[in-house]
Amino acid sequence: MFLKFSLGFLLASLFQALIVYLGEMMRISSLDAQFTFGQLLTHIVVGQVAGYILLVLITRVEALSHTKTVIIGAVYGTLLWWLLLTINSALGNVNAPWNEGISTVLVSLSAFMAYGMISAFTIRRYGRKYSHV
Repeated sequence: MFLKFSLGFLLASLFQALIVYLGEMMRISSLDAQFTFGQLLTHIVVGQVAGYILLVLITRVEALSHTKTVIIGAVYGTLLWWLLLTINSALGNVNAPWNEGISTVLVSLSAFMAYGMISAFTIRRYGRKYSHV
């Protein structure tokens, strides 16, 4: 069961990275994310941790059992966007999207929202054995 969750979270992380990468390559975004092996590995590990946190939230918080999956994913992705990009921009790993213009905000936010929605759909799809998912 957890392999399916991990694969879903991996897919979500890779899709998120692809959105950011394409935005950077097309010069729509100026997040200045580094696409090294180490950064990608870190990105995947953080994606796994964030996915399992969402799994716990969805399976333990009763109010989320009646909330649409797409809403859960979009809100969770937005919260992750704010938290992780605030931390990473403070550390100098990326440019703060809110300082780089609306196109960078839209690309990075859509990438995080996609991550959240794919993760939420993964949990809803494979988490039927858990609580009230």
